[in-house]
Amino acid sequence: MYQNNALYTVKIEAGISKSYSLGFRAKFIQEIMANKERIPGQISENLKYTISKLYNKSRTPIPIKPNPNKTLLLSLTFGIFTSLGLILHMHLFKKRPKFIYSINYMIPSVLVFDASLIHPLRAQKIKDSLLAEKIIKRKDIIEAHPIPLSEFRCIYSAKMIESLKDMNSVSEQMNLYLTSEIDYLELLEFYTTSCDGTYKALQYAVQERTLCFNLSGGFHHASKTHSARFCLLNDVFYAIKKAEKDIQDQSILIIDTDYHQGDGNISFLDEFPNVSMISIDIQHDEQNSHARLTSVAFQDSTSFADYKSQLISSIDKVKDPDIIIYLAGYDLFKEDSLTHGPFSENEILERDAHIFSHFKGKAFVFLPAGGYGINSWKLTLNSIKNYVKKIH
Repeated sequence: MYQNNALYTVKIEAGISKSYSLGFRAKFIQEIMANKERIPGQISENLKYTISKLYNKSRTPIPIKPNPNKTLLLSLTFGIFTSLGLILHMHLFKKRPKFIYSINYMIPSVLVFDASLIHPLRAQKIKDSLLAEKIIKRKDIIEAHPIPLSEFRCIYSAKMIESLKDMNSVSEQMNLYLTSEIDYLELLEFYTTSCDGTYKALQYAVQERTLCFNLSGGFHHASKTHSARFCLLNDVFYAIKKAEKDIQDQSILIIDTDYHQGDGNISFLDEFPNVSMISIDIQHDEQNSHARLTSVAFQDSTSFADYKSQLISSIDKVKDPDIIIYLAGYDLFKEDSLTHGPFSENEILERDAHIFSHFKGKAFVFLPAGGYGINSWKLTLNSIKNYVKKIH
């Protein structure tokens, strides 16, 4: 086997040299010593001495004199790959916002009494545009479903539930002309599905500590005792009550920037001690007050700079909340067909961007709330696009 002893000796010497240079000598020497009986006797005593010496020291690291140039290169290479790895990890595993949607988000025909007032497919148009422009993926969409009125016993009295089951009572409360059972059932399907959407948005936002958009909801005029205006059911407090186990003792801040004051939401505050509310609006009722309500009234003539300053000041006064529920309210737009609000599109988008940025990293639920006109949905779309593009 060892016909060429000189060659074998050279191989061992080369191995020892390689072990020195690579810092792996221990394993190499241990393999030699395990087979030392097979080493030819012609190997010089110097080589045997070297092997024994290395073996005895192989159990403890022997420092290798570093090459300064190689060390610097390795450090730079390691730093670059570490940074690239972190960036890749953040890109692949960051929490993407989710979007709650349902085919039932189509505005009921009984509410679209004026075609110029609201687009019946506003939620669908937002969703389709986001998908078409590749702003979101289909996996980012969570489906909402209609739920029975009995589910609302968690926030409403038995008397209130019974009134919601009566088509004539609903017509009277909402000042609508419901002519058939079909109109009434369509109305129920829209509102109960939207409430389920707000609950799912809140549940996801709390569990993942991220932002979730419900493409319907923000029915802030529905109070504990009656429905009102375009609001049959209160989706915000239904969601808060339903998500009680997920929320536990976390603090919640509702920010309502709709043109109209959220009087229905205010009526629930007594029963939810962990909820505070900011309402900054034009159509205002001073009688609606509460210890955990920061209410700011402004005029159509108020400049955007003053409006934003009041909004920021109101937010700063509230103790750092765990959860944000934002009723965006796009009826402050100057081209809104119902309110003819005071602000431009860019100003409203700036408002949203500030609120998104201020509460970055929080559990955050977005609700579109008011916004009237055949193209009002585009404001909501653009606000969402700005947010998603910024985080990606």
